[in-house]
Amino acid sequence: MVSKKNHICLVLPKLKQGGVETVAIELAKEISRNQSAEISIIANGGPLLHKIRQHNIKFKKIDVESKNVFSMIVSAIRIRVFCKKNRVDVIVPMSRIPAWIVLWATRRSDSKCIMFVHGFNNIPRSIYGKLKLIYNSVLVKSKPVFVVSNFLKHTIVSRYKKVDPQNVKVIYNGISLDKFNHELMKSARIEYCVDKYNIALDKPIVACFGRLTDWKAQDNLIKAVAQIKQKDFYCYIVGQDDHKNKYKDELVELVNQLGISDKVFFISHIDSDDIAIVMGLCNSVVSPSKSPETFGMTLLEAQAMGTPVIATAHGGPIEIIDENRSGVLVDPNNSVDEMACKLSYFLDMKKTEYKSFRQNAIKQASKFSIKSMSDTFVRYCKEAL
Repeated sequence: MVSKKNHICLVLPKLKQGGVETVAIELAKEISRNQSAEISIIANGGPLLHKIRQHNIKFKKIDVESKNVFSMIVSAIRIRVFCKKNRVDVIVPMSRIPAWIVLWATRRSDSKCIMFVHGFNNIPRSIYGKLKLIYNSVLVKSKPVFVVSNFLKHTIVSRYKKVDPQNVKVIYNGISLDKFNHELMKSARIEYCVDKYNIALDKPIVACFGRLTDWKAQDNLIKAVAQIKQKDFYCYIVGQDDHKNKYKDELVELVNQLGISDKVFFISHIDSDDIAIVMGLCNSVVSPSKSPETFGMTLLEAQAMGTPVIATAHGGPIEIIDENRSGVLVDPNNSVDEMACKLSYFLDMKKTEYKSFRQNAIKQASKFSIKSMSDTFVRYCKEAL
């Protein structure tokens, strides 16, 4: 019989601000809280380390982000020693470099490796693309493989023909319904966040959250805003540039060209403790991505705060939005025009109808709690042993 309290170890490159890291930390906290398993994390340190130490989660610092082969081999040996010493039953890498290292570390060992895939980049049709496909293949080299959406499951099965669909288990990302709770909008913290991020409240707010990069298509949101610039509202684009290109400079230039610099504003970063409040201040939250999102965490968080969402109709968002009840979807091939229409739809909506959307958004988000994710995750881990 499988032990009721197995030891599960999550492996991430670094504990930094990011979607995967946030999910991993919240998952570890929930497992620790309900004591469904012993939980530990391996990472190369990071600014969010204090968030797990506050909850007495076992942590081991190992360099699992370096691509240097010698460093990877050393890290694999250290992980193998850690797993043996701490009797780790299941070790779960949550990105590619850790996946390769953990795969080596668990060869002929008592610790089972289970990949947890949170996303796949687009693969170009070139020699480079074929090499990338091989590099990414490590993420499907376990039985089972965990993924965060049915869309991602379909992507994996279509790219890697030898993967058995029955081997790919969907575990939806979950959020803390204590952290993302619409009741927070009654707190004094609202004024603090408004002052801290220089947010104007004299008009309705639409917002977009996510790294500033071409495929997330913040430029399409800006173009949609320009189509309805006669309306009274503000648009906040929240996210950091990836520094590999000058995409933010292009966005700022586009805003100026379209004459909406008095309507569109950029916020480079919002602290994780403040993000829920800022989302709750919005009339709608938009995900304009031109390539499919594998999940759409910000859309889920916004709904939990009672904010209706607008997203392009592909990828994970289709699975987490209750269409025409908690949010709306727009055609990716005509996203600018449809986005402008849907922004107007929420801005002009009667209070009673908007209240219904808010209530439905909260109800929809409650289906994706971190507790539900934790229960499913631990159950699948135990079944795999």
